[in-house]
Amino acid sequence: MNEATCQHCHLPHQGQNGYYFCTYGCSLAHRFARFNKTKQIFFLVLAFVLSITQFLLPRLFGYLGGFSHTSILYTNFALAALLFFILGFPYIRFVMSSIIQRRQYTPDTLIMLAVIIDFVYSTYITFLAPSFVLENHYSPFYFADLALVSAVIISTWEGRLREKAYDDINIFKKIMYTGEVIKVLKNQENTVGIADVVVGDVIRVNPGQVIPLDGIIESGATSVDESPITSEPTIRFKQKGDMVTGSSINRDSTIFIRVETEALQHKFPSIIRLIHDAILSHSRFQARLEKVLPWVIALVILVALGTCLMIGKTNPVHAVQSLLSVIVVTTFSSFVYMIPLVVVLAIGKLALSGILLGSSRFFSSLSRLSSLFFDKTGTLTRGEFVYSKYYQEVGVNQGTLLSTIFSLERQSDHPLARSMPTHPWYNEMHKHDVKNFETHPGLGICGKVCEPGKPERFAVVGNLRFLKRHQMQVSREMKTKLDELESMGETVILCGWDRQVRGLMSFADTLSTDVKPLMEALEKLKVEPIMITGDHEEMISNLTYAHGLKQVYTRCLPDEKVNKIKAKKEGGKLVGMVGNVRDDSHVYQASDVSLVLGASTDFTPQGAQVVLYGKNLLKITNLIRYARVVDGTLRVGYTLGITASVLGLGLAALGLLPPMVALFSMILTRFIFATLPLRLKETKFS
Repeated sequence: MNEATCQHCHLPHQGQNGYYFCTYGCSLAHRFARFNKTKQIFFLVLAFVLSITQFLLPRLFGYLGGFSHTSILYTNFALAALLFFILGFPYIRFVMSSIIQRRQYTPDTLIMLAVIIDFVYSTYITFLAPSFVLENHYSPFYFADLALVSAVIISTWEGRLREKAYDDINIFKKIMYTGEVIKVLKNQENTVGIADVVVGDVIRVNPGQVIPLDGIIESGATSVDESPITSEPTIRFKQKGDMVTGSSINRDSTIFIRVETEALQHKFPSIIRLIHDAILSHSRFQARLEKVLPWVIALVILVALGTCLMIGKTNPVHAVQSLLSVIVVTTFSSFVYMIPLVVVLAIGKLALSGILLGSSRFFSSLSRLSSLFFDKTGTLTRGEFVYSKYYQEVGVNQGTLLSTIFSLERQSDHPLARSMPTHPWYNEMHKHDVKNFETHPGLGICGKVCEPGKPERFAVVGNLRFLKRHQMQVSREMKTKLDELESMGETVILCGWDRQVRGLMSFADTLSTDVKPLMEALEKLKVEPIMITGDHEEMISNLTYAHGLKQVYTRCLPDEKVNKIKAKKEGGKLVGMVGNVRDDSHVYQASDVSLVLGASTDFTPQGAQVVLYGKNLLKITNLIRYARVVDGTLRVGYTLGITASVLGLGLAALGLLPPMVALFSMILTRFIFATLPLRLKETKFS
């Protein structure tokens, strides 16, 4: 069995042998979509008229008189057979092929069984026991016709609702550029399809156009609007050598881009694939339900047969009615097919808001979070460091110190390394080659700096703890300066070689403006926020006191962060971790659910659990609140489905539930299960 999506509603199902519809409603709705409105109305009116005529005509014959009881029964049979031929055969063929090809048991399975039983029983008494009908005041074919017509109508309506559930994802897919591009080859420009562009080609993108593919700017400079993906205002200046992402928008001037990925391999299609994988993922509860469902249906059939045998000894008509009631009232299987509808609606709405989930099972984890760990740099702060202050020991050459720091940091992708160009002398300083470069998360970097004409110099850049690990001596004046800068909330890096700290450089990082609203919102949601960082206490005091953070772990290395998270999980509590795209993956893996905040279009979310594009911290609380709505919707469906099934099955088994009441119950519950997920589309994000 392989995963497939329905040809009509695009919801996941177990497909095989070219089988493309998940329910009969989708099959009908797909056929109806090919008809014009006149044909659609004609088909529905014909089915309705036949069912009403089949109910009224025998009564009209009886009222007018002159017609024998047998002729009325035969007329009734002819009308029922016509309706059964138009609606029943396609319905039965679809349900039977579902069972045979996919072993899929749906609510349609039980309805089909009830329709066949009533039709066969009504045909039997019409031709072989007509007097029995008159003596027991039984209306043959009426239940079968009404059940068939109502099932077809509500299935078609369900199919259309399921198709609408995919609207948000279709809107998101339309962001992906699929048109023509201007390809530049030997100073000649040709317009070609996007599929004809290969890696290494150069394309021209004019102002206002969508950037079709990922690539590196060969010439030109412009502002790029990434809001179609991040769902929040994200304007980035890009120039020669910078990476640009397909589906973002060129705002200012013409640029020439060397293509780095082909049409179906660039970042936006990878995001689409992540959404698709999340839709196809099944929750543990859903997987268990789908396994147990055939056994539940088998149990229902056994109960129905047992009820029929017990009651049939005294009242055959009542026995058949109880049999039909037991089969039809069982709505247990209906809400299983509500789950994919809920998942598609929720994932589509989140995608349009710049939030991507790696799997639908994270809705349950997010809804039950008790604690949420936050990394500091790039999460609660903007992660945009700006050079602030500089200090060096007496006798140290300033050019040597700066070039050493810049040479090592050029090898790193840490936010501090990206902030080095904010130093006014960055472009004037020589950057030398580095050998044996090493990165130590939470501590610093080191390597051999190869300055021309001089011996290789092993240098270390990082925090005080890292330099002491390399046995670097710190003077009293340097330690005093370090403490002074850290008390001001600045991030300080030290640089040393030959067992001596030679100087330091400090950077200022500003807080995100929505830290305090985030903490207030988490308090209302009863989620405990905890900050965990490698910085000193003095550097984060402004966060703890001014913005409502009550619990903070400082001076933590990655392994220590993992231990703190695991300790918090003791007792069965669900714990989340919020960080940026460059945080250590094993810290994320220690939590129950990890959230990557501040992702840009340069970030490809492979293997990520939850990705939040942009830097709006309130997306976190929106996500938790929405996950609770999703989880609550599913729980309401579970509770209603199981309660209605058990109660209805008990009443029907005791012979206390007439078939028409059971049929009405089936229609009502299917209506509720189809419309309940629509409340997810109406949920507003703050």
